[in-house]
Amino acid sequence: MKETEKFLAPFILALLFLSFLSLYMIVRFIALFAPGYTTIDFILAILLFLGEVFIVYNILGFVLNFMKSVLKYRETEKFFIPALRPMVSIAIASYNEEPSVLEETILTVVNLDYEPKEIFLLDDSTKKELREAAEKLAEKYGVKYVHRTHRRGFKAGALNDALPLMRGEYLVVFDADQRPSPNYLRLLIPLMEADEKIAFIQTPQYYANLEASLVAKTAAYQQSIFYTYISEGKSVKNAMFSCGTNCIYRIKALREVGGFDETTVTEDIATSLELHRRGYRSLYYNRVYVTGEGPTLLSSYFIQQFRWAYGVLTVLGRTLKYLFTSPRSLSKWQWWEYLLSGSWYLVGFAHLFLLLPPIFFLLFRVRPLILDPVAYALTFVPYFIFSILFFIAAINAKGGGGKWAWFSQFLLLVTFPVYIFAFFSAVARRKIMFQVTPKRGGRKVPLKSLSPHILLMFLFLVSIFVGVSELLETLDYAVLVNVIWALFFLFGLSTVFIFNREGKEMYHDRYLFERFELWNHMDGKLN
Repeated sequence: MKETEKFLAPFILALLFLSFLSLYMIVRFIALFAPGYTTIDFILAILLFLGEVFIVYNILGFVLNFMKSVLKYRETEKFFIPALRPMVSIAIASYNEEPSVLEETILTVVNLDYEPKEIFLLDDSTKKELREAAEKLAEKYGVKYVHRTHRRGFKAGALNDALPLMRGEYLVVFDADQRPSPNYLRLLIPLMEADEKIAFIQTPQYYANLEASLVAKTAAYQQSIFYTYISEGKSVKNAMFSCGTNCIYRIKALREVGGFDETTVTEDIATSLELHRRGYRSLYYNRVYVTGEGPTLLSSYFIQQFRWAYGVLTVLGRTLKYLFTSPRSLSKWQWWEYLLSGSWYLVGFAHLFLLLPPIFFLLFRVRPLILDPVAYALTFVPYFIFSILFFIAAINAKGGGGKWAWFSQFLLLVTFPVYIFAFFSAVARRKIMFQVTPKRGGRKVPLKSLSPHILLMFLFLVSIFVGVSELLETLDYAVLVNVIWALFFLFGLSTVFIFNREGKEMYHDRYLFERFELWNHMDGKLN
């Protein structure tokens, strides 16, 4: 099948989906002004509508990036060898990492087929035994070991403190679990050399421990979605941000903006914002050159998502400030993409606003939506069906994996309390200690930490019982619709117990890069 032909079906479905979506949202907006709402009805109606608007906003973001990716994204390949290769400084950022994880990364970085290069192990470990093990590994492989007696700025601070020691024109950053293929620098440095306005090139993160657990597989799928259409679409409009690892930076550009941003735990997106505001470009190169390890337990996933949400939400506040104080510092598309990505972690509130209405209606007869059931069905069902069909077709156009879309959505759903807690922590400017995402070992999430899920499941069970009892007496379509939603959300929340299982230890061979099954499906390419 020709390259353009395989995207024809997703394009047609996207147009149909957008048509039905527009119709549904018009009907939903009009329904807000229907007569008969009590005060509590209207409050819940507003929350439900906001939750739906948020979901629609992010779906539109995905559709636009899908179109930009398919129509305009092209990989720029400059496979020439400069007369004089520039010096490259490589930083491996480590914090209390297991020696077995760290050694695999150091070995692959040392074996990069590129000269001249210098390698720094930036070890901020606070545990004596891990610090000593890291220092021994650095000595074993001839890597420069840097350890700080303070942890100012976390990872960003470690990189900034090491910058004066670096002699390279470019800085490559790898997290402690990321293993590059030997040709990583040889193929990508020419792209930086070709355009001095490129501040950084981001390449995908690929989780190689797919079979370790359901969480690992689902997290890998979520990554693959972001690193295909979304990242390609962002790159088209010069709005791709750094993701903290597997990234090549121009040191001159970093110094112009004062180095990495130390005010947030997501220094990557914060620093990208400053570089874009300074007029630099970014490039996303969709080739898988690096493998890593994702979270294998739900507890690890929660730690990762809290850190990302907390950091990105702090950057969202800064983005909004810049939007009002210096609106011309970024293009319209750049503002759109930064606001879209920055607000993504408000998804916890969106899910909560969608979870509450069936419970309130079935138990207390609070009506968040006054709309004829037939009108609701005729507008919502086509929108819902075509959104699913479009998404599956878009994923299949890149190779498949549609069933993992459901796991991905359910994993996002059960993470809603983490996102909400991260929001309030960010708003309160609560200082948090940086926690590395555990990759091997760890414990399950204790039941007491799942109390929000358990409470909601209990309420859904009671709501379903009450709703079914009413349906046995008389067929009320409003009750039927809410019972269906209650059953759906009950099932979705119950998957927390499926995700919260022990993972199996799985170590991938550090010399082989053949476990790219998911990325191959998503058109990730390995050179």
